[in-house]
Amino acid sequence: MFMNLRSDIVWSPLEGKVTAAEVTYGKLTIFADDVLIWGDPDFEWTWVELIEWLSYSWAIIDRERVVGRSRDEIEANLSEDTFEDFLYKHNVSQAFGGVLMPELLVWRDETTGYIETSVGLIALPVSEWKQFFLHLGYEIAQRLTDSGDERARFALHDWALHSVTI
Repeated sequence: MFMNLRSDIVWSPLEGKVTAAEVTYGKLTIFADDVLIWGDPDFEWTWVELIEWLSYSWAIIDRERVVGRSRDEIEANLSEDTFEDFLYKHNVSQAFGGVLMPELLVWRDETTGYIETSVGLIALPVSEWKQFFLHLGYEIAQRLTDSGDERARFALHDWALHSVTI
């Protein structure tokens, strides 16, 4: 089982960039114990979509206590419609319209936060699991401060409101 979780974002240069999408353009990878578990070191995208999704979805993800220690267990415990709803709310790849991203499922029970990708399952104490997503959101939010456009302002406002629940 993986123990240490970290994200790496390599931002593209800021010269002349002003929109939320432009200033958050870069490469995002997630590692567990130095094993790449999600992302592609060569794939660039606009990560403002991720902070928008976290701002919207996090309260739901954190509030729901899901029964199951894997995608397969969760699917076995839910009806087909309920499972589809679970995937929509708990799959981070839903954040990225217009591009097919690998599945990154996140959920929790009373004491453990889970992240499941095609590489494997990460189970962490809820406090560490929350801290990972909080750090990731703050890193994107910091980059958004370099933009003054409306989307950036809305994303920063929503993050400020919802990150307190993380």
